[in-house]
Parts: sequence; C-alpha cells; structure tokens
Amino acid sequence: ILTVCQHGVNRSVVLATLLKLEYGINDTLSCGVDRNTPETLKVLFDWADKVFVVDQSVKDKLEIIF
Repeated sequence: ILTVCQHGVNRSVVLATLLKLEYGINDTLSCGVDRNTPETLKVLFDWADKVFVVDQSVKDKLEIIF
C-alpha cells in the first residue's frame, strides 16, 4: 500500500504507520507529490497494489503530473 500526501512527511507517514500498527499491514510506503520526482512517483505507483491519497488537492496534483 502506498500512502500519498503533499510532502510525504506527516499525513502519509501517519497513515502508513496506522496501517502497520492497527491492521498489521507491514508492506506500506509513504511519499509526497512535492518531494518526489514524477519518475519516482511512477515507480511507487507501479509497485503499489493500492494507493491512498490523503486529500483532494493531492489527488488533483497527481492528475496534473500523470
């Protein structure tokens, strides 16, 4: 599971941690649309079975990038 927020520092990290601690999902990563290159984001999206985007503004940025 990939969790995505704007900078990859707070919200996506907290969500990934909650998924690990509360649900036992250990295969999670977090990232930020402003801190990762489009190439890196593509690799992460290709890796992920599921992607959780924390809010609509981040989703809008991803739609512009991709």
